[in-house]
Amino acid sequence: MVGRVRREEHERLPRLTASAVLAISALLVVVEVWRIALLDSAAETAFAAAAALAFFPLHARHLRYGLRGERPPHALATLAAMAAVHIAALAVIGPAWSFMLATLAVSALIVLPVRWALVAAAACALGPVAANALHPGEVAANGDTVQYLVVSVVFRSLLQFALVWLVTATHELMRSRTALAEAATERERARIEGEVRTALELRAERLRHDAHTARAALADPGQAPVLVALDRVLELSRDALSDVRRIVAGARLEPAAAAEELARSARGADAPIRAAARIAWLPALAVQLVVVGYNLALVLGVWTEAEPGWSAPVSLALVGTGIALYTAVALPVAHGHAPRYGWPIAAALALLSVAAAAFGDDLWGCLPWLAIAAAALVAGDRWAPHVILASVTALSAFMTVRYWGELSPLGPGTVAWCVLYWIAIGGLAAIALVASVRFVAVVAELDRTRDALAREAANAERRRLSSDVHDMLGHSLTAISLKADLARRLLAADRDGAARELDDLLVLADQQNSELAAVAGAARAVGFEAEATAAIGLLRSAGITVEADLAPGPLTPEASTALGWAVREAATNILRHARARNAWITAAADERGCVLVEVVNDGAPATPGLRGTGLAALAERASACGGRAEAGPVGGGRFRVRIELPVAVLA
Repeated sequence: MVGRVRREEHERLPRLTASAVLAISALLVVVEVWRIALLDSAAETAFAAAAALAFFPLHARHLRYGLRGERPPHALATLAAMAAVHIAALAVIGPAWSFMLATLAVSALIVLPVRWALVAAAACALGPVAANALHPGEVAANGDTVQYLVVSVVFRSLLQFALVWLVTATHELMRSRTALAEAATERERARIEGEVRTALELRAERLRHDAHTARAALADPGQAPVLVALDRVLELSRDALSDVRRIVAGARLEPAAAAEELARSARGADAPIRAAARIAWLPALAVQLVVVGYNLALVLGVWTEAEPGWSAPVSLALVGTGIALYTAVALPVAHGHAPRYGWPIAAALALLSVAAAAFGDDLWGCLPWLAIAAAALVAGDRWAPHVILASVTALSAFMTVRYWGELSPLGPGTVAWCVLYWIAIGGLAAIALVASVRFVAVVAELDRTRDALAREAANAERRRLSSDVHDMLGHSLTAISLKADLARRLLAADRDGAARELDDLLVLADQQNSELAAVAGAARAVGFEAEATAAIGLLRSAGITVEADLAPGPLTPEASTALGWAVREAATNILRHARARNAWITAAADERGCVLVEVVNDGAPATPGLRGTGLAALAERASACGGRAEAGPVGGGRFRVRIELPVAVLA
């Protein structure tokens, strides 16, 4: 079984990245309100603070849903409200508000369809142009350029949305893996059902025919026709029993051919995961290029009026050296390997960054972020957040000391703002670099384990079906063989006894068709005990811890079927819709004589109430038995399916 440790490793990166996205978004808003307080009047600062308090809860709501891969309710209304706040702020405050437009662009990219999302993001990027037209001269007065403001909005929005997309994609891949386990189970069930039918259906019909022939032949005084028919019954029953044993043994041993077929089926059904694995490098490379290109352009003075501290060739040579060192760490991590000489390389990159910043005036650009990302990648997921926070803080302190002569005359408020700004922007860049590289490794690991998870789920179903075949058909075929042999031995001495044995044999033979159909699935009853066992095995095969307490008491077939459907549907919903780690299945009779079954799981989505046709059909089944079914969140991220049947349907 794919272990809990591996599952937690896959979940840690999306969880940490989601928390980082929310924290960085809030920090950037604080930084920009502070910027306005330093540059503009008290009235404009108050308006900016009020606007931020108005739009950021809506933006945070969009982020929370987007990080789960969901579209928030009333999304268009909340996005329109955000847009209205930003437009008003641009009109009142002017270009100083431009950086805030990145939040609107990210929300638009989450909420809107792709075509309109790109249009909205482009409009946000052009917002500084409109603000400059409304407030001419303010951009230059603040030491910026319109081009710099536009590119900064694009930079911030692209990195934040890339992080949201990476988290969402990872969750979707994990859900796809779990769904693949269910699909593999269905394929394996169909395979064994087909094998059972092919091997036994015709033989069962011939056995039934020969049993009736033997019984009819007893009306004649001769023994030869009866013996011939009984010999055929014995031969057919023994051959069928041999087939049953072969099917059971093959199912339990997982023949190589079956395993290969399963792998081929899994590869076909797992196309979304494999496609994502192939394109995982694209967003990772895009993030690296955005971070490196944006910061290098700043150093070279592409969008600002500042003169670069070093010549372009020297700058490019230093940055190229830094990129080569960073690649020596990032590339192995993306392939799922520990980098060789990881810490020495990270240390060398850090020294290069410090030297460039110390002696090259503005040449700090992308090198510090590459150094921080390299150190975080070497440290691993557990220590990466601490490395990033400590490194960004240390770098901000270094930059404060480096530029103290220029900053100190501006006052402590400006100095504090610069530190916070460096922490926010540096944290965003470093987190984006680390998360994009680790995302490639996580997707590759999910891709490598897809067949294992599918095979384990199919193995659980294979074992369950083999038990059905053995318990139902094996028992009845053994009984038929014994009855035929006993009738054959009684034929000469006790013809009436032989007739009784043949009558019992006929009953067993007539039951073969229904038992075969039940095992093969065409008319298989959905019983509570069998479905609970299957649900527990399937959930555990997907890495979910299951605690079960099953004591429902005696049940009628109708009650057993209704409760069996409840457990089956609940397990299916857990696999398809939740990111569960734990599940609890309980069944008990209460003091009123009612039977109550509950299936609870954690990691549930926020959508309340009965969902989909499966749970709606479950409610109808319960109502038909005079009971009731309900499903919904119960707090703490848990979801519960509950069905209660009255005493009238209990055995």
